[in-house]
Amino acid sequence: PRLLLVGKRVDAAMPELERFLDDALLNGAAEVEVVHGSGEGVLRKAVREFLAAHRAVTAFHAAGPNQGGDNVTIVEMKAR
Repeated sequence: PRLLLVGKRVDAAMPELERFLDDALLNGAAEVEVVHGSGEGVLRKAVREFLAAHRAVTAFHAAGPNQGGDNVTIVEMKAR
């Protein structure tokens, strides 16, 4: 599962990210990807701050170079 947030403003992206994570948790996903792009890094920072506080997220990290690098965040979810 992958959420594409490239080009969105933080205030529009955060509710979408929250719904995506809730759906991933309900569907038992162990790992998801959030594509936020690079730009000035504002959206990436907001996404990662949100993930750090989310109850269902156990860990997150930048994707590998062949998966988008710092433009993509890999999110590890708690098991149901």
